Parts: sequence; structure tokens; C-alpha cells
Amino acid sequence: SPNDLLRDADISMYRSKEQGKNQFKVFSKSMYEHVVRTVRLENDLRQALTEDEFELFFQPIYDLAANRLNGFEALLRWNHPEKGVLAPGAFIPVAEETGLITDLGTWVLDRGCRTLAGWRRDFPEVEVSLSLNLSPRDLLQPSLIPMLTELLHETGLDARHVKLEITETAVMENPEIATARLERLQKMGFQVA
Repeated sequence: SPNDLLRDADISMYRSKEQGKNQFKVFSKSMYEHVVRTVRLENDLRQALTEDEFELFFQPIYDLAANRLNGFEALLRWNHPEKGVLAPGAFIPVAEETGLITDLGTWVLDRGCRTLAGWRRDFPEVEVSLSLNLSPRDLLQPSLIPMLTELLHETGLDARHVKLEITETAVMENPEIATARLERLQKMGFQVA
């Protein structure tokens, strides 16, 4: 139908734009199937955020030489109602593509810091830190510093117990903003890796 033809041409155009200027892409059925899967997954992700279907798993970081627990790394998992527990590779690319990665990043930071604050209250004698991953989009969000400031205030958590892990691409995308944010995070006391 004419509507299908226009839809398929639109899909090809966006695929071509993803590859850069002066490119073209011939439509294939797999392109349409990819768009349908992406839209379904995006809708499922939106629902998962409102239904609180995400969970953090905490992988211990152990110093074998000193024979002591140094901390944990928070690992995001999705408790999908139909597919079971999903690892990040199954949903993070779509979250990045659709912009939902910032909502997920905020959720991870909030849940991780609140969990760590609870551990520190319950076990004050145990000196552990928590490593949390920040996406490039998280780092470039203007709301990141105010959100973390408020979170530290609400939880009573000391920023030095939180290690923020950031990929090199976060810095490469916008070096000026990324550098300023990283410096601000370090001044707040966060460890940055």
C-alpha cells in the first residue's frame, strides 16, 4: 500500500542517515523487523521503569592479597515478566537508541546509592565502596550534579564511597562538558574510573 511504501522509505532514510552523509540504503524486510522489535522493546522498557522491573545485582570486589572485601559493582538486570532475567546487552542498546538510558541511569544511581547508604548504616564497621556505571548521556545531563547532590543529602552517604565508572566515549563526545563534570564529581568526593 502507499502507506507501507512511505513507511519503508522512511526506515531506509533513517538507516542511511545513521551511516553519515551522502549514503543510501536499500530497504529490506529485516530493517522493518528491527524497527518493530525496537519499538516493542522501547514500550516494554517504559513499562518496566514504571512497574519497577529492574534490579541491581552486586558483584563483590575482593582484594585477594589483603584478604578483604573492598566493595561491590552494581550490575543492572531486568526482571522481564515473560522473558525472565535479562542482562544489559538485551536492552541497553535500545535504551541508548531511544534516550531511555538517562532514566535507567538515574534509577541505577538512586537505587545503588540508597542500597549502599543502608549497608553503611547497618554495618558501619565495614568500609566498602560501590561502583556504578554512567553512560555518556548520563554524564552530559545537566541534571546529573544536582541529582547526585540531592541524593547524597537524602541518604547521608559520603561520596567517597561511590566510584563512578565512565567509558572513554563519554569524554570524547563532548570533551569540554565531560571534563567539567568529571572535575565537579571529583570535587564532590566521588571516585571516578
